[in-house]
Amino acid sequence: MKENLPLVSILIPTYNQTEYLEKALMSALNQTYTNIEIIICDDSTNDEVEKMVTRYTANHKNIKYYNNGGPLGQRGILNGQKCFELSNGEYINFLFHDDVFHPNKIEIMVNYFMNNKDVTLVTSSRNRINKNDELVYIHKFLPKTTKITGESLGALMLHIMENIVGEPTTALFKKADIEDDIFSYKGRGARSYVDMAIWFKLLLKGNAIYIVEPLSSFRIHGTQNTNNPIIHLLGAIDKYYFLTDSYLNKDFIKSKEAYLKILRRWFNLYVGKIKELQNYSPKNDKESKELIEIKEDLYFCYSQSIKCLIAL
Repeated sequence: MKENLPLVSILIPTYNQTEYLEKALMSALNQTYTNIEIIICDDSTNDEVEKMVTRYTANHKNIKYYNNGGPLGQRGILNGQKCFELSNGEYINFLFHDDVFHPNKIEIMVNYFMNNKDVTLVTSSRNRINKNDELVYIHKFLPKTTKITGESLGALMLHIMENIVGEPTTALFKKADIEDDIFSYKGRGARSYVDMAIWFKLLLKGNAIYIVEPLSSFRIHGTQNTNNPIIHLLGAIDKYYFLTDSYLNKDFIKSKEAYLKILRRWFNLYVGKIKELQNYSPKNDKESKELIEIKEDLYFCYSQSIKCLIAL
């Protein structure tokens, strides 16, 4: 039966840790869906990941490991892009190295695709777990499994300024539906909310299935990129361009009134980032140079939003 099933690529970009990675890898290997390839691209500065993965490659020919010889750059974004480019599957699901899949995740999601030709994205509720694998809470945004139009889901994400689809680990999609840089939206590369960039592109092309059953677990721990203040600053910039480019292209935001309403919400939500940026002390010269660019981008976003809001 395996040859009759479409190939699914599970993409694991990793960097300098094996404790959670091994659990992530095992959750991919233990899927009830059988036609899977696992792509691991390693940004590590040591050989710990390679040694750990090598223990599995001898017995699991569907694991493909690539050592990048060190970080490719952009806080793992280029590593994720490499995973995508090396994949051969009809369907794609990222698995971040500290997250885990539930055993039947891929099987359930592929079945929804096979039975819904108008769908470009399948997602689900997800668990939040801590470093000890203990459940913190379940993240749900609908009370039951539902098909949602791409336009309405994209608009909702922009209106509430929240990634309700979920982190990259959460969703399955078709590779053919990504025609350009996977982490860009309207030709502009995202630098923090890379997952939202993917979801917006997919939602422009079709509808989404939301599965109320949690099918993956997102781990919360102290060493994640999401705890970096610079990531928060970049996230504010990403969201400004998501909503502005959506309005200019009349994709999810159709009217000027709706745009200004969301823009005001963005401004009120992120105005404190200016103070955060001014008070942040860079850790090294490289980060200092990056902050100069971030400051220019963030100030531009604020100045443009003020101009639009004052013109009301």
